[in-house]
Amino acid sequence: MSRHCTVRYVLGIALAGLLLASCAPGPNELVNTASSHGSAAGFWQGLWHGIIAPVTFLISLFKKSINVYELRNNGAWYNFGFLLGGCISLGRGAAGRGRSRRQPERPGRAPSEAVKEFLAQRRLALVGVSRQPADFSRGLFRELLRRGYDMVPVNPAMPEVEGRRCYARVQDIEPPVEGAILMTPPSQTEAAVRDCLEGGIRRVWLHRGVGAGAVSQAALALCTANNLLVVAGECPYMFLPDAGPIHRLHRLLRRHDSAGPDAGARVQAP
Repeated sequence: MSRHCTVRYVLGIALAGLLLASCAPGPNELVNTASSHGSAAGFWQGLWHGIIAPVTFLISLFKKSINVYELRNNGAWYNFGFLLGGCISLGRGAAGRGRSRRQPERPGRAPSEAVKEFLAQRRLALVGVSRQPADFSRGLFRELLRRGYDMVPVNPAMPEVEGRRCYARVQDIEPPVEGAILMTPPSQTEAAVRDCLEGGIRRVWLHRGVGAGAVSQAALALCTANNLLVVAGECPYMFLPDAGPIHRLHRLLRRHDSAGPDAGARVQAP
């Protein structure tokens, strides 16, 4: 795209934004005033109101005392929660339609049961831990250490991580681990699963936070063929007690993201 076209494109967006802003509702004079609950509605109430908005709208058609939107709110945070809740509600309906078109899922252990069994193990490997201290994988490694897990890092490029010996391959770990969290690129995950099989590891977690994660169809097929317990396409943070509001929100959003390519194959267990 030429510089001239880029400038015109940016100016066009800016003009469209101004036109839309001129049509937006005016200021809410009830912002930061107490609601019936004793305080201005905030993010979490906005999130809930957005989720139930389709239901409250229908009720409001017949009962004038019911409103879809709480005017006595704290402003931007309530609005953000309301919009996010609306997106969740709409996505939920789309996911339901997607599930109705899919073939029935194969029988297996419920995801929550597999997660509980995996996290009940105390000696775990983290395959693909980064050499960068600020990387997400290092943060997860430190958090699991802090929670009392006996964590073993796996990365052939490093001798140690967070003061712990780092192994080149998961099957080289002595004594063996009870489970492995794979944070590898999808193209390398099948090979990592084969290493787990060679090392006698029967529980694997194919991590996914933001982005593609470690999940690949080849790795899932290998896990299923060998009757491994596998949690695929999830982030362990979402299932740790007291993990914080961001991770709880992530888990809530993932619950409604069940129509993606990995849905129906997230957990296969013996």
